[in-house]
Amino acid sequence: MNLSLTNEDISNRETKTIQDTRILEETEELTYEILTLKDKEEAKNLVAICFIDEPLTKLISSQIKKVTLTDFHEFIEFYLDEVCLNNLSVIAREKTTKKIVGVCFNMENNYLDSKPKGDFNAEIIFEPIIALIYYAWEIAYKTHPHLALNDTAIDIFQLALHPEWRGKKISNQLVYYSIQLIKNSGFKYAVCEATSFFTKKIMEKFNFECIYKQDVRYFEYNGKLIFKDQQPPHEEFTLWLMKFD
Repeated sequence: MNLSLTNEDISNRETKTIQDTRILEETEELTYEILTLKDKEEAKNLVAICFIDEPLTKLISSQIKKVTLTDFHEFIEFYLDEVCLNNLSVIAREKTTKKIVGVCFNMENNYLDSKPKGDFNAEIIFEPIIALIYYAWEIAYKTHPHLALNDTAIDIFQLALHPEWRGKKISNQLVYYSIQLIKNSGFKYAVCEATSFFTKKIMEKFNFECIYKQDVRYFEYNGKLIFKDQQPPHEEFTLWLMKFD
């Protein structure tokens, strides 16, 4: 019996090990995995498709300019490599088709602050939402200044689930594994900006602490109430915090 290993054998074994360690859980229908670069385009497309129907996005489409998938693709590209490389973002993949049906993008809380600001079209379109988030953090940092420090907090930034897979608690699992990855990576805090009622309920489920809330109907952007027509239960924007021991 030949017990020696060729370079090809070693390479195949290493590849299998790397792939296996990225699988967080397997169910009858899905695998939950750490997001990698090889899936970045599919993950980007799913997030864009889901967020174009988000309540705040719909109001921007009606009040300012119709938001397109191209706009979302351009905006996501701004941080896509980061969420694919930090080993902190999670996907849910259907086992039969191998397609991604759920995504949770996670990155350092101040990552976007450190990036040079561009003049691309998508940033202009989403500026009212960006302004709302920055306004909220400006207030929250006064009572939680430590959250602005580098290597301290990870933001559960975007949570997306294909419409056909909703109602099966998949988003809960995506957030659960995100929390575990963040905690095990040595970060002290996980934070989240909840722009919809659904995300807010998930944060409550995992016992995050609400550190800021804002009725978006009364938030002024350039002197205008862009979100004044927001309907319940999505009228409240909230910031959430989880501290790890």
